Amino acid sequence: MGSYTGTVPTFLAGELPDSDKFDEITDFMTADTSAWTAYTPTWTVSAGSVSIGNGTIAGRYRLIGKTVDFSFNWTAGSTTTYGTGGAFWTFGLPPVGNAVTKYAFACRFFNTAVLEYGAIAAVTGAGIATFDLYKPVSGRATNTDPFTFGDTDQIYTNGTYEIS
Repeated sequence: MGSYTGTVPTFLAGELPDSDKFDEITDFMTADTSAWTAYTPTWTVSAGSVSIGNGTIAGRYRLIGKTVDFSFNWTAGSTTTYGTGGAFWTFGLPPVGNAVTKYAFACRFFNTAVLEYGAIAAVTGAGIATFDLYKPVSGRATNTDPFTFGDTDQIYTNGTYEIS
């Protein structure tokens, strides 16, 4: 299951729960303790075209009320295409609704066998269901900056955000 779209059950002092409250609590607890739901994030580029080829792009999430927890992993393959040199990428959040405001998540770029970079994955405005990548120092990350992405390089992030 992994998703719960109701209101988190609450009780007033001294209130005895009825069967509807017990059902609500059961639904909430099932979602809270269930395995997360897998999704395939979208991947778009500002110039040219991208294809994951024999690499992998995967995400998973859980929805509790209007709160989404998500995890994202991208690994390039030998047949991955990255768009025109210097192009920036945008990735899709889980398909459960748009973010209500701007968010920033810690992100890691892994240049296989060379170096790992801290970065930012950011939802740049309200009503958006995607995130962009930003370099460790400043500005958008591109397919060639902070390094030229290639076979087995990785991007991973996770976070929590509110949907509308």
